[in-house]
Amino acid sequence: MASYVFNEGAEEISKGTVVWGTGTFKARLAGALPASTITDLQAVTAIGEDATLSSMVITKDDAGNRILFEAGNPSWSSIATGSTIVGVVFYEDNGADSSHVPVCVHDVTDTPTNGGTVSLTLSSGIVFKLTC
Repeated sequence: MASYVFNEGAEEISKGTVVWGTGTFKARLAGALPASTITDLQAVTAIGEDATLSSMVITKDDAGNRILFEAGNPSWSSIATGSTIVGVVFYEDNGADSSHVPVCVHDVTDTPTNGGTVSLTLSSGIVFKLTC
């Protein structure tokens, strides 16, 4: 399965309800990839503590005909053993799983946890992009 933007996130960003870089955005390690139709994070069980995103910017890329939603590379420390990470879910943090707005998910190489640190290296810092 590929990485994708959640319908809820796309709608809320389009309406201006969710504004990238305003408020708190986080990344959650997940053991299963959720459906693109989820409207909150109740069905996404976290592996470890969610990481708060930093250095969030929106960049207009005229040469590539796209808008880039970027952030610093998130990392998680002391992830307990016994889980397998298959994806990273990015979302707007609104206090509780039932009110978080899912933005996108990155499908990653299955990674068994071993008690150490996990880092996600974003390609050129791009979390997701808007293009036609």
